[in-house]
Amino acid sequence: MVRRVHEQLGETLVRSILVGFTHAQAEADQAPLPGPTPEFFFAPDAIARRGRELVSQYAVAWEHFAPIAERIVRIERFTDGDQLVRLYQALLEGRADPAAGYVVSLEPAP
Repeated sequence: MVRRVHEQLGETLVRSILVGFTHAQAEADQAPLPGPTPEFFFAPDAIARRGRELVSQYAVAWEHFAPIAERIVRIERFTDGDQLVRLYQALLEGRADPAAGYVVSLEPAP
């Protein structure tokens, strides 16, 4: 099947990616294929590669967003259970301020 695709598309084939290719030995003709060399797709490698790309993109986006966030978001800190309950109620009821970033720690701030 892979050979037929390569022979049909030849140099117009941009990439040849093998997914779930468990019967490589079943290919009787092992002669070189026209077009690009087939690549094996392995999900864990793709996930790791995409993760690195996303981290890089996030860093660039954060660099632009952080100065804006400092101007539009106010940090509010809560350090006891009663404050936490009131905040939770406000969030549930839609009364929480969207311009506030809430930090809750049940230990006193240093």
